[in-house]
This record gives sequence, structure tokens and C-alpha cells, in this order.
Amino acid sequence: MSNVINSMFMAKALYDKLARAVHPDRFPDGDERTEIANQLFQLISKNKSNYEELKRLKETAEKELNIKIEV
Repeated sequence: MSNVINSMFMAKALYDKLARAVHPDRFPDGDERTEIANQLFQLISKNKSNYEELKRLKETAEKELNIKIEV
């Protein structure tokens, strides 16, 4: 039940930050992170209203893209 409530109130803000940070256009062509960003961006878009999954994707993005996402 808590994911439902968190998703209602907190998912949009987290989605917005993740979508900006992971957008494939932020990584130049030829950068190995471009494809990873592409895949993560699709997963983030798919889970736009699932707060728990967005939190997991944030951790994955920080680890695989070597970036820090401030929430």
C-alpha cells in the first residue's frame, strides 16, 4: 500500500529528475553510455508512476552511467 501512496505523491518529481538526467541526448554519439541511457530512459518512461521502480532505476542509472542524480 505504501508504494501506491508514494507513487501518487512522489513519482512525478522523481520521474522528472530521472528523465532529465538519463535522457540519451545528454550523452554524445559514440559514448558507450548512450545505449545504456537509451534503455534506462525507456524503462523510466514505462514506469513513470511507479515510485519504487523509479528509485531502483535511479540507483541503476547512477551506477551504470557514473552520474549523481540529486533528488
